[in-house]
Amino acid sequence: MTDILLEQANEWLVRLHDNPVAEDWVEHAAWLERSPEHRQAWDRAERNWSLLGALGADADGANARVKSYVRRRRAVRTASVTAVLAALLAGNWAYRVVSPADLLADASTRPGTVRALNLEDGSRVTMNGATRLDWKLLADRREVALGSGEAFFEVAHDTARPFYVRAGDAQIRVTGTRFSVRRTGNRVWLELEQGRVQASSVSATSGQGILEVLPGESVIWDDTGKMSSAPVRVEEIASWRRNLVTFRSKPLGDVLDELNLSWGAHIIVRGEAAKQRVTGVFRPSDEARALRDLEQSLPIHITRIGPLIIVTKRE
Repeated sequence: MTDILLEQANEWLVRLHDNPVAEDWVEHAAWLERSPEHRQAWDRAERNWSLLGALGADADGANARVKSYVRRRRAVRTASVTAVLAALLAGNWAYRVVSPADLLADASTRPGTVRALNLEDGSRVTMNGATRLDWKLLADRREVALGSGEAFFEVAHDTARPFYVRAGDAQIRVTGTRFSVRRTGNRVWLELEQGRVQASSVSATSGQGILEVLPGESVIWDDTGKMSSAPVRVEEIASWRRNLVTFRSKPLGDVLDELNLSWGAHIIVRGEAAKQRVTGVFRPSDEARALRDLEQSLPIHITRIGPLIIVTKRE
């Protein structure tokens, strides 16, 4: 199936949703009979169109604008419906790349960008893509707030001024160590490479005290602020700094959230697809290959339209 056939199928889809007449249906049937590839393209276009229903009102608006465009395109054929659909969707989520919070943060990165910061106390912070940080260096303590994304911390030793990282309900206290913290919404992951860390939750409902974390251990805070721990391989911590990430039986949703720090897409994982477990090594910078490998190794179907990625369970 070629891109040209998919473009033609998209045009037929819009045409048949735009007050078709009998002649339209006859011509469409003849187009389908040209080859099996024509039918495959039609099936793919229908699936893409139906998946847009997951977007609700935004999809309705996009559909209406695509139809309006196709009416004009019949007179001036300049660009593909696929490209226009991608552009419309890109406009809907452009704010995800640069938000007001990004602009107000002490430091932020765009998706796919890794940035290293040297703080005044001698600590070093390496930020993954789509990450937002704020910090205060005070006389009795050092504080960093992770608003979103992921960062690797190499904290300068100073027992008189503990170093705190806060991310949602998660609070991490150190005096000098190396560790990674990732935040997606209210969920937070801590992985310790070197030194010792005290992990706690500021949530009043967690009912937990302080966890002492050692190298090779991780702590996860769920949406309620409750903590749990698990082992982690030290050599794999923050390996995104080397353009590598390793997953071991990790939920597909978490895998896509982590890879998406490099992609900046809007991802929808529907139904049973979210329950799939992923084990493998990926290069975040190679989005096309990562999506292809996921689709080939799991019973899922992935559709990429502009900045939108839709993942469904394969029938």
